[in-house]
Amino acid sequence: MVRRSVLVVVLAAAAVGGGAAAAVPMERALTVARGAAIAGTSCTAFPDDSWWHADISSLPVHPRSDAWLSHMSSDVDLHPDFGPSYGDGPDYGIPITVVSASHARVKVGFQYADESDRVRYPLGKDTRIEGGRSSDGDRHAVIVDEDRCRLYETWHTRKQGTRWKAGSGAVWDLTSNALRPEGWTSADAAGLPILPGLLRWSEVRDDTIDHPIRFTTDVSSRHHLWPARHDAGSEDSLDYPPMGARFRLKASFSAAE
Repeated sequence: MVRRSVLVVVLAAAAVGGGAAAAVPMERALTVARGAAIAGTSCTAFPDDSWWHADISSLPVHPRSDAWLSHMSSDVDLHPDFGPSYGDGPDYGIPITVVSASHARVKVGFQYADESDRVRYPLGKDTRIEGGRSSDGDRHAVIVDEDRCRLYETWHTRKQGTRWKAGSGAVWDLTSNALRPEGWTSADAAGLPILPGLLRWSEVRDDTIDHPIRFTTDVSSRHHLWPARHDAGSEDSLDYPPMGARFRLKASFSAAE
């Protein structure tokens, strides 16, 4: 099991549903919307019928929703955490690098090799890394092969001498809904891809967000819910949110504010 010092990840729904701010179960048949292309490519962030594009506005509230909310940074408001802001510079946030199929591929040495996809990754001088290459944070790298519609993601990405290393890595076919093996991490501790959960500027410009937004909380349980494949929480109690949980904003919440 991968354990990390960074905040763990659950998912928040961009759609506004009925009732109080709440977690909702995802194991039901859902209606879906068409996903927008990733900027600079003709690839979408997974197929139109992916759960990433599911409309959850009519799903019931999860029985443990109130308990989860009460154990999630209850003294801190939900807030955007992307930049540049507060002097952090242009490398703050999780950038996306787009490459062609001809981009050179390199071997990567993984700390958690048994749960990583051990193929060659299109890393190079052009790879943008979260926080910059001198960062002491998560250093995620998110790379899209625009010709093959393949997504490559690594965590704790760094180059030491002539060799690339990372904590973990995963490769995704953006035309498929296939999940990772149960129990496997990815570049995200929930075993999910990072890119489809990012809020992108083109979505804000077009006033259309058809997917959940990735967010962090200070603590989670040692459990996960579908579609998550992995967890790295610190609490055994089911009253703490599991990785893979999906949260919905109150119907009264105004996105215009």
